[in-house]
Amino acid sequence: MIFRKFLAIMLMSLLLAAAFWGVRSNAPAGKAAVSLETASLQSTLSGSGPLLPLPPVPDLPADKVALGKRLFFDKRLSHDDTIACATCHRLDSGGSDRLPVSVGVEGRKGGVNAPTVFNSSLNFVQFWDGRAASLEEQAAGPIHSELEMASDWARILPRLRRERPQLKLFLREETSDHAIEALHHGRADCVLIALPFAVYGGVAASTTEAAAALEQEAQSLARQLDVDHLEFRNISPRHADWPTQDLYVTFRKEILPEVDANMQAIPRKQRAMVRKGINNGLISMVDRKSDRFFKLFADNVHRHGTPALPKRYFDTLLQVFGDDCEILTVTTPEGKPLSSVLSFYFRDEVLPYYAGDDEVARNFAANDFKYWELMRRSCERGLKVFDYGRSKVGTGPYSFKKNWGFEPQALHYEYCLYKRDSIPQNNPNNAKYKLLIETWRRMPISLANFIGPHIVRNLG
Repeated sequence: MIFRKFLAIMLMSLLLAAAFWGVRSNAPAGKAAVSLETASLQSTLSGSGPLLPLPPVPDLPADKVALGKRLFFDKRLSHDDTIACATCHRLDSGGSDRLPVSVGVEGRKGGVNAPTVFNSSLNFVQFWDGRAASLEEQAAGPIHSELEMASDWARILPRLRRERPQLKLFLREETSDHAIEALHHGRADCVLIALPFAVYGGVAASTTEAAAALEQEAQSLARQLDVDHLEFRNISPRHADWPTQDLYVTFRKEILPEVDANMQAIPRKQRAMVRKGINNGLISMVDRKSDRFFKLFADNVHRHGTPALPKRYFDTLLQVFGDDCEILTVTTPEGKPLSSVLSFYFRDEVLPYYAGDDEVARNFAANDFKYWELMRRSCERGLKVFDYGRSKVGTGPYSFKKNWGFEPQALHYEYCLYKRDSIPQNNPNNAKYKLLIETWRRMPISLANFIGPHIVRNLG
């Protein structure tokens, strides 16, 4: 047995030596025999030198990187909207799908397994057989392959351009400073809104000059699109001469270093509700999938007469944001889901952003327990700020957050009116929406969840 292993090792050594000798002997006279990468590999295998260090990460445009990341997870690159690059190159599984052979559209199986995408830009050839010389050349291969995505750019590009809502990303450089603003153009309402589905919007800039230039660009775009008004959802006021709306506030508070200190900082009556949830034996757990969360969320917004965002939206958030997006679900001791929240982690902050609950959650103090568990877990993670998010003044959520000892902080929504005489009131407090809200509440939830995503995409 030992003798066979010795012979095998000797044979492999001879084969390697012959391969290296053949490469050197066949090189044209006067030219380097092998590439730098091959020489590094040869020297490492022969024990005569180390691998060369990885080169620095290239300085790529941030907007193109963001677009590339988005397309990497976009299933519309396949002809039936089922396969994305991330399907076979899973970033949570070493950059591949760990299958013997990868599976494409309609269950079609390829002939090889998916190679990792990690550091693939540094490969001296692409694909297992080396048929692509660069990553740029490789990228189009799976899209056109009948065994993978079975599509083509002529089909893909029009579908991407028809996307609603349209997201426009502007990147402007002023004196080496970058300013970024995401704008949404809602064609149905003829408006331009800074981050219409987010709590905070407006300009993000490192200098006053960059901010002013970006705002000018936004106003120029608004005129070009011939919109009724331009809306900035600012944290701090910027335009004293623009009409404003003080309908919304936000709630933010410091997370104390010790768990017990955070419990004691909760006002007495609210603290009693948290303890009620604890005494009821409620359990909190992190969900890796959106199934339980979405059922509670959709039921909650349906009870309030609001269309629900589609489940695939939350699945995409979990996939794209990774560890920075998390679902926390509260159940009874028997495992019945009562309340759930999807939160984002940003720097040293936690932002509970989307939430839903069962109708009986209040009987168990499940919502109180849920937010305490999120605060406790955030404290143990070393986070510093608990951002309870936006609420309309005078509503139930507004009072609920105040009961926790959070103080409201005004949000400054500013409007540049082009074709309007007053600020639009596109919120549930508007009397003209009451009949629609009541009708939606009476609609079967299965029907509401089916047609809701087609409606909510145009709501700002």
